[in-house]
This record gives sequence, structure tokens and C-alpha cells, in this order.
Amino acid sequence: ESTQPITRAKSQFLPTTQVLRLFSNQIKPPAPGQSIVYVPGSWDMFHAGHIELLERCRALGDYVIVGVYSDFLVNQDLGMNYPIMNQLERCLSVIGWHHVDDV
Repeated sequence: ESTQPITRAKSQFLPTTQVLRLFSNQIKPPAPGQSIVYVPGSWDMFHAGHIELLERCRALGDYVIVGVYSDFLVNQDLGMNYPIMNQLERCLSVIGWHHVDDV
């Protein structure tokens, strides 16, 4: 039986300026008079439950801003193996959803 220590692999995802531009070009500031909804979370491994929550947020207001917790906070809260995705990957997965206006 192996007694090797558990190590954590780091993401190899490297954002390029082109990738960042593709996502950021679609972000527009809220218009005057729009109601703003802010929802924070870790958003690790984006799934159907996240989508349902964001749909509810959209129903509550005109402009949805999503906060993404830092890798440190997620790891502190959930433990050594989390988050699975780094903060940038989690931001990109959330901003790609059409109910989200900004991250």
C-alpha cells in the first residue's frame, strides 16, 4: 500500500488576451434605472443548480452581477481539494451564461 502524500494539481489554463476580449466585449454597464441583483458564490464546476439560481436572480432584477470567491476562500471553506477550477476559469464559466451581465 502506498503512503504517497496527496498533492494538488494546478490548472494549466492560461487565458490569452484574445480569450479575455471575447468575454469582456459583451459586458455593458447597467442602464440608468435598471435594478441590480448581486449574487456571490464559489461557482466551482458550473452546473444546473447554478443555472437555476441565476435564472431566479434574473427574475428579480434587470442586471445580474455575480461575485466569485477567491481560490483561497473556497479552499478555506471546502477543504484541500477545492476549488476544482481556478478563479479565472470559474469567472469565465459564469460570465458565459446569458443571465449574467457582469462578474
